[in-house]
Amino acid sequence: MKLIEKVKKAIIENLEKENPKPYYDLWCLKNDHAIFSESFTEWLSTFLEKELSKGYTEDDLTIYVSNSVSHIYCAVTNRISGLSFSRSQFISIPNRSQFTKQQLTEADAPILEAIAQNRKIIGNIEAAKSFLDSGKFLQNNLKAMYFDQETHDFVLSVKTQIEKDKEDAIEAGRNELRQWAEKEGSELLKLRIKHGQNWLNIAQEEYAIAHTVGFGFWEYDAVDDDWDVKNATLEQLQELEKAQAENPNCEIKITRSKFIQEDPHGDYEPEITHRTFLECAVKTPVSTYILYKEIKDISNE
Repeated sequence: MKLIEKVKKAIIENLEKENPKPYYDLWCLKNDHAIFSESFTEWLSTFLEKELSKGYTEDDLTIYVSNSVSHIYCAVTNRISGLSFSRSQFISIPNRSQFTKQQLTEADAPILEAIAQNRKIIGNIEAAKSFLDSGKFLQNNLKAMYFDQETHDFVLSVKTQIEKDKEDAIEAGRNELRQWAEKEGSELLKLRIKHGQNWLNIAQEEYAIAHTVGFGFWEYDAVDDDWDVKNATLEQLQELEKAQAENPNCEIKITRSKFIQEDPHGDYEPEITHRTFLECAVKTPVSTYILYKEIKDISNE
Protein backbone atom coordinates (compact mmCIF):
# COMPACT_ATOMS: atom_id res chain seq x y z
CA MET A 1 0.00 0.00 0.00
CA LYS A 2 1.31 3.42 -0.94
CA LEU A 3 2.05 5.77 1.92
CA ILE A 4 -0.58 8.30 0.85
CA GLU A 5 -3.22 5.53 0.94
CA LYS A 6 -2.06 4.46 4.39
CA VAL A 7 -2.42 8.06 5.57
CA LYS A 8 -5.93 8.29 4.13
CA LYS A 9 -6.90 5.02 5.82
CA ALA A 10 -5.47 6.22 9.17
CA ILE A 11 -7.38 9.51 8.92
CA ILE A 12 -10.67 7.79 8.09
CA GLU A 13 -10.29 5.34 10.99
CA ASN A 14 -9.47 8.20 13.34
CA LEU A 15 -12.53 10.21 12.33
CA GLU A 16 -14.82 7.20 12.60
CA LYS A 17 -13.50 6.26 16.04
CA GLU A 18 -12.64 9.52 17.80
CA ASN A 19 -14.79 12.27 16.33
CA PRO A 20 -17.44 10.96 13.92
CA LYS A 21 -18.34 13.38 11.15
CA PRO A 22 -21.29 13.40 8.76
CA TYR A 23 -20.98 10.68 6.14
CA TYR A 24 -20.10 13.10 3.35
CA ASP A 25 -16.89 14.06 5.14
CA LEU A 26 -15.73 10.44 5.18
CA TRP A 27 -16.85 10.03 1.57
CA CYS A 28 -14.76 13.03 0.61
CA LEU A 29 -11.78 11.52 2.34
CA LYS A 30 -12.24 8.22 0.57
CA ASN A 31 -12.49 9.94 -2.80
CA ASP A 32 -9.78 12.53 -2.14
CA HIS A 33 -11.99 15.60 -2.65
CA ALA A 34 -10.73 18.88 -1.15
CA ILE A 35 -8.78 17.10 1.55
CA PHE A 36 -5.21 16.35 0.51
CA SER A 37 -3.63 19.34 -1.21
CA GLU A 38 -1.04 18.84 -3.93
CA SER A 39 1.47 20.43 -1.60
CA PHE A 40 0.77 17.85 1.10
CA THR A 41 1.06 14.95 -1.33
CA GLU A 42 4.29 16.37 -2.74
CA TRP A 43 5.88 16.83 0.69
CA LEU A 44 4.82 13.35 1.76
CA SER A 45 6.21 11.77 -1.40
CA THR A 46 9.49 13.62 -0.97
CA PHE A 47 9.77 12.48 2.63
CA LEU A 48 9.12 8.87 1.61
CA GLU A 49 11.66 8.98 -1.22
CA LYS A 50 14.35 10.24 1.13
CA GLU A 51 13.65 7.53 3.69
CA LEU A 52 13.58 4.81 1.05
CA SER A 53 16.91 6.04 -0.34
CA LYS A 54 18.39 5.46 3.13
CA GLY A 55 17.36 1.83 3.04
CA TYR A 56 14.16 2.15 5.07
CA THR A 57 10.80 0.74 3.97
CA GLU A 58 7.22 1.91 4.50
CA ASP A 59 6.95 -0.67 7.29
CA ASP A 60 9.53 1.38 9.22
CA LEU A 61 7.20 4.42 9.22
CA THR A 62 4.52 5.10 11.84
CA ILE A 63 1.45 7.24 11.05
CA TYR A 64 -0.13 9.36 13.81
CA VAL A 65 -3.45 11.15 13.27
CA SER A 66 -5.63 13.43 15.39
CA ASN A 67 -8.35 15.87 14.38
CA SER A 68 -10.18 19.02 15.41
CA VAL A 69 -13.32 20.61 14.00
CA SER A 70 -11.77 21.86 10.78
CA HIS A 71 -8.25 20.43 10.49
CA ILE A 72 -6.50 17.11 10.70
CA TYR A 73 -3.06 16.73 12.25
CA CYS A 74 -0.99 14.03 10.61
CA ALA A 75 2.59 13.02 11.40
CA VAL A 76 4.67 10.31 9.75
CA THR A 77 7.66 9.17 11.80
CA ASN A 78 10.56 6.87 11.06
CA ARG A 79 10.39 4.79 14.22
CA ILE A 80 13.99 3.62 13.77
CA SER A 81 15.70 6.97 13.18
CA GLY A 82 13.12 9.19 14.87
CA LEU A 83 12.83 11.55 11.90
CA SER A 84 9.29 12.97 11.52
CA PHE A 85 7.24 14.67 8.83
CA SER A 86 4.05 16.65 9.52
CA ARG A 87 1.99 19.06 7.43
CA SER A 88 -1.33 19.38 9.22
CA GLN A 89 -2.22 22.70 7.61
CA PHE A 90 -2.58 20.99 4.23
CA ILE A 91 -5.26 18.56 5.43
CA SER A 92 -8.66 20.13 6.15
CA ILE A 93 -12.18 18.90 6.72
CA PRO A 94 -14.34 20.65 4.12
CA ASN A 95 -17.70 22.29 4.59
CA ARG A 96 -20.61 21.19 2.40
CA SER A 97 -20.60 24.59 0.73
CA GLN A 98 -17.22 23.78 -0.83
CA PHE A 99 -18.60 20.93 -2.95
CA THR A 100 -20.26 20.86 -6.33
CA LYS A 101 -23.82 19.65 -6.77
CA GLN A 102 -22.55 16.44 -8.34
CA GLN A 103 -20.20 15.74 -5.44
CA LEU A 104 -22.93 16.31 -2.86
CA THR A 105 -25.38 14.18 -4.84
CA GLU A 106 -22.91 11.32 -4.81
CA ALA A 107 -22.02 11.91 -1.17
CA ASP A 108 -25.64 12.00 -0.02
CA ALA A 109 -26.70 8.93 -2.00
CA PRO A 110 -25.97 6.43 0.82
CA ILE A 111 -27.83 8.67 3.28
CA LEU A 112 -30.88 8.94 1.03
CA GLU A 113 -30.82 5.18 0.51
CA ALA A 114 -30.75 4.60 4.28
CA ILE A 115 -33.61 7.07 4.77
CA ALA A 116 -35.64 5.31 2.08
CA GLN A 117 -34.96 1.95 3.73
CA ASN A 118 -36.03 3.27 7.13
CA ARG A 119 -39.28 4.62 5.68
CA LYS A 120 -40.42 0.98 5.49
CA ILE A 121 -40.95 1.23 9.25
CA ILE A 122 -43.93 3.54 8.68
CA GLY A 123 -47.15 1.64 9.41
CA ASN A 124 -45.27 -1.37 10.81
CA ILE A 125 -45.71 -1.24 14.57
CA GLU A 126 -43.54 -4.30 15.23
CA ALA A 127 -40.69 -2.82 13.17
CA ALA A 128 -41.00 0.43 15.13
CA LYS A 129 -40.90 -1.50 18.41
CA SER A 130 -37.78 -3.35 17.27
CA PHE A 131 -36.12 -0.06 16.42
CA LEU A 132 -37.05 1.33 19.83
CA ASP A 133 -35.76 -1.83 21.54
CA SER A 134 -32.42 -1.34 19.76
CA GLY A 135 -31.94 1.93 21.67
CA LYS A 136 -31.20 3.83 18.45
CA PHE A 137 -34.22 6.14 18.51
CA LEU A 138 -33.07 9.72 19.09
CA GLN A 139 -36.02 12.06 19.36
CA ASN A 140 -35.82 15.03 16.97
CA ASN A 141 -32.46 13.88 15.63
CA LEU A 142 -33.27 12.84 12.06
CA LYS A 143 -29.69 12.99 10.83
CA ALA A 144 -28.24 10.54 13.33
CA MET A 145 -30.97 7.96 12.65
CA TYR A 146 -31.22 8.43 8.87
CA PHE A 147 -34.92 9.21 9.32
CA ASP A 148 -37.19 11.63 7.52
CA GLN A 149 -39.79 13.53 9.54
CA GLU A 150 -42.62 11.11 8.75
CA THR A 151 -40.63 8.08 9.89
CA HIS A 152 -39.57 9.91 13.05
CA ASP A 153 -43.14 10.93 13.88
CA PHE A 154 -44.47 7.39 13.38
CA VAL A 155 -41.84 5.80 15.63
CA LEU A 156 -42.41 8.54 18.20
CA SER A 157 -46.16 7.82 18.15
CA VAL A 158 -45.45 4.13 18.81
CA LYS A 159 -43.10 5.07 21.64
CA THR A 160 -45.72 7.37 23.14
CA GLN A 161 -48.38 4.65 22.92
CA ILE A 162 -46.09 2.09 24.58
CA GLU A 163 -45.45 4.49 27.46
CA LYS A 164 -49.18 5.20 27.79
CA ASP A 165 -49.98 1.49 27.80
CA LYS A 166 -47.44 0.96 30.58
CA GLU A 167 -48.93 3.80 32.61
CA ASP A 168 -52.44 2.44 32.05
CA ALA A 169 -51.30 -1.04 33.12
CA ILE A 170 -49.74 0.35 36.29
CA GLU A 171 -52.87 2.31 37.10
CA ALA A 172 -55.06 -0.71 36.41
CA GLY A 173 -52.85 -2.81 38.69
CA ARG A 174 -53.07 -0.24 41.47
CA ASN A 175 -56.86 -0.19 41.16
CA GLU A 176 -57.01 -3.99 41.26
CA LEU A 177 -54.79 -4.11 44.34
CA ARG A 178 -56.78 -1.37 46.03
CA GLN A 179 -60.05 -3.21 45.44
CA TRP A 180 -58.55 -6.36 46.94
CA ALA A 181 -57.19 -4.42 49.92
CA GLU A 182 -60.54 -2.73 50.65
CA LYS A 183 -62.17 -6.15 50.75
CA GLU A 184 -59.50 -8.51 52.11
CA GLY A 185 -56.90 -6.26 53.74
CA SER A 186 -56.14 -5.71 57.42
CA GLU A 187 -57.87 -3.01 59.43
CA LEU A 188 -54.73 -0.87 59.24
CA LEU A 189 -54.59 -1.21 55.46
CA LYS A 190 -58.25 -0.32 55.05
CA LEU A 191 -57.88 2.74 57.26
CA ARG A 192 -54.74 3.83 55.39
CA ILE A 193 -56.74 3.80 52.17
CA LYS A 194 -59.75 5.50 53.75
CA HIS A 195 -57.69 8.39 55.08
CA GLY A 196 -55.52 8.83 51.97
CA GLN A 197 -52.31 7.66 53.61
CA ASN A 198 -49.55 5.44 52.17
CA TRP A 199 -51.07 2.03 51.53
CA LEU A 200 -49.36 0.49 48.49
CA ASN A 201 -46.41 -1.23 50.22
CA ILE A 202 -48.57 -2.72 52.96
CA ALA A 203 -51.09 -3.89 50.38
CA GLN A 204 -48.36 -5.70 48.44
CA GLU A 205 -47.09 -7.37 51.61
CA GLU A 206 -50.54 -8.56 52.63
CA TYR A 207 -51.43 -9.64 49.10
CA ALA A 208 -48.22 -11.69 48.83
CA ILE A 209 -48.80 -13.42 52.16
CA ALA A 210 -52.45 -14.12 51.30
CA HIS A 211 -51.51 -15.72 47.97
CA THR A 212 -48.77 -18.07 49.24
CA VAL A 213 -48.54 -21.06 51.56
CA GLY A 214 -45.68 -21.44 54.04
CA PHE A 215 -43.77 -18.25 53.22
CA GLY A 216 -43.15 -15.12 55.25
CA PHE A 217 -41.09 -11.94 55.44
CA TRP A 218 -37.30 -11.72 55.77
CA GLU A 219 -36.48 -11.91 59.49
CA TYR A 220 -32.74 -11.29 59.53
CA ASP A 221 -30.35 -8.38 59.29
CA ALA A 222 -28.65 -7.58 56.01
CA VAL A 223 -26.60 -10.46 54.61
CA ASP A 224 -22.92 -10.18 53.70
CA ASP A 225 -23.31 -12.41 50.67
CA ASP A 226 -25.95 -14.60 49.03
CA TRP A 227 -26.21 -16.83 45.99
CA ASP A 228 -28.45 -19.34 44.22
CA VAL A 229 -27.84 -22.92 45.31
CA LYS A 230 -26.86 -25.14 42.38
CA ASN A 231 -25.82 -28.27 44.31
CA ALA A 232 -28.85 -28.77 46.55
CA THR A 233 -29.27 -31.86 48.70
CA LEU A 234 -32.11 -34.34 48.25
CA GLU A 235 -33.85 -32.95 51.33
CA GLN A 236 -33.64 -29.38 50.05
CA LEU A 237 -34.98 -30.34 46.62
CA GLN A 238 -37.87 -32.20 48.23
CA GLU A 239 -38.68 -29.02 50.18
CA LEU A 240 -38.55 -27.09 46.91
CA GLU A 241 -40.93 -29.44 45.12
CA LYS A 242 -43.39 -29.37 48.00
CA ALA A 243 -43.39 -25.56 48.01
CA GLN A 244 -43.84 -25.44 44.22
CA ALA A 245 -46.82 -27.78 44.46
CA GLU A 246 -48.41 -25.58 47.14
CA ASN A 247 -47.62 -22.35 45.25
CA PRO A 248 -47.99 -23.17 41.53
CA ASN A 249 -48.25 -19.53 40.46
CA CYS A 250 -44.98 -18.45 42.06
CA GLU A 251 -41.34 -18.73 41.05
CA ILE A 252 -39.38 -20.45 43.82
CA LYS A 253 -35.67 -21.14 44.10
CA ILE A 254 -33.13 -22.20 46.74
CA THR A 255 -30.74 -19.54 48.00
CA ARG A 256 -28.01 -19.48 50.63
CA SER A 257 -26.85 -16.49 52.67
CA LYS A 258 -23.69 -15.75 54.61
CA PHE A 259 -23.75 -13.64 57.78
CA ILE A 260 -20.61 -12.22 59.36
CA GLN A 261 -20.78 -11.05 62.96
CA GLU A 262 -17.81 -8.89 63.86
CA ASP A 263 -16.47 -8.69 67.42
CA PRO A 264 -16.94 -4.99 68.34
CA HIS A 265 -13.76 -5.10 70.44
CA GLY A 266 -11.67 -6.91 67.86
CA ASP A 267 -10.58 -9.58 70.33
CA TYR A 268 -11.97 -12.53 68.38
CA GLU A 269 -12.25 -13.65 64.79
CA PRO A 270 -15.55 -12.74 63.10
CA GLU A 271 -18.26 -15.37 63.50
CA ILE A 272 -19.51 -16.67 60.14
CA THR A 273 -22.85 -18.44 59.82
CA HIS A 274 -24.90 -19.64 56.84
CA ARG A 275 -28.63 -20.07 56.31
CA THR A 276 -30.53 -21.61 53.41
CA PHE A 277 -33.90 -20.39 52.17
CA LEU A 278 -36.60 -20.98 49.65
CA GLU A 279 -37.09 -17.64 47.91
CA CYS A 280 -40.58 -17.12 46.52
CA ALA A 281 -41.37 -14.46 43.91
CA VAL A 282 -45.06 -13.54 44.15
CA LYS A 283 -46.69 -11.52 41.40
CA THR A 284 -48.93 -8.83 42.81
CA PRO A 285 -51.13 -6.65 40.58
CA VAL A 286 -48.40 -3.97 40.54
CA SER A 287 -45.06 -5.77 40.85
CA THR A 288 -43.23 -8.82 42.17
CA TYR A 289 -42.82 -9.31 45.90
CA ILE A 290 -40.25 -11.67 47.47
CA LEU A 291 -41.05 -13.90 50.46
CA TYR A 292 -38.86 -16.46 52.22
CA LYS A 293 -38.96 -19.78 54.01
CA GLU A 294 -35.90 -21.02 55.88
CA ILE A 295 -34.96 -24.65 55.31
CA LYS A 296 -32.21 -26.87 56.68
CA ASP A 297 -28.73 -25.54 55.85
CA ILE A 298 -27.01 -28.57 54.33
CA SER A 299 -24.38 -27.51 51.83
CA ASN A 300 -22.71 -29.52 49.08
CA GLU A 301 -21.04 -26.39 47.71
